[in-house]
Amino acid sequence: MNSSIIIFSGAGGSTIYLNYTSYMPVEIVAFLIISFIGLYVCITDYTQRRINNNAVLCVFILLSAIAIFHDKYISGLVLAISVIFIGYVLFVVKVLGAGDVKLVAAFAPALTWSGVVVGLFGMCVLGGLLAAGYLLYGVCSGRLKEVRQRGIPYGIPIVISFLTVLYFQLDIGNQFQSLMM
Repeated sequence: MNSSIIIFSGAGGSTIYLNYTSYMPVEIVAFLIISFIGLYVCITDYTQRRINNNAVLCVFILLSAIAIFHDKYISGLVLAISVIFIGYVLFVVKVLGAGDVKLVAAFAPALTWSGVVVGLFGMCVLGGLLAAGYLLYGVCSGRLKEVRQRGIPYGIPIVISFLTVLYFQLDIGNQFQSLMM
């Protein structure tokens, strides 16, 4: 059932239509939900230095559903398990927190190996910038010891980098654009 609704009607007769076929693509809906969950994770990690397990579970379930939808669940599950094992080593040597490792693993089912590598690279770059900013703040404010004790909210760079990778790997921009035509 192809239909369209008017979402904008401007002066001079310009009109924008939203075409739909009785559903919005699953990937767009899941991406929007995961984005809101990601915002929640960023806020709680910044304020409490904790990543809620229920939020991580929701991300994992949504992305596992997408992986099943794309017939790549087995590779995604293998990737998630691999990320957990590597992340456990990073947790033991106190590079990442357990919540950070679980959050990265939750993004893995719907991504490719190269997507996870790019996400990890982005996470390291953004995390390094965040750490440098916190270090600069600690030195300038004379609260370096307090800043070090509190730690870095690594959930923020994780969410930003992996949502960006997910956006491109699921081709969300083109899917949304096709809805607008």
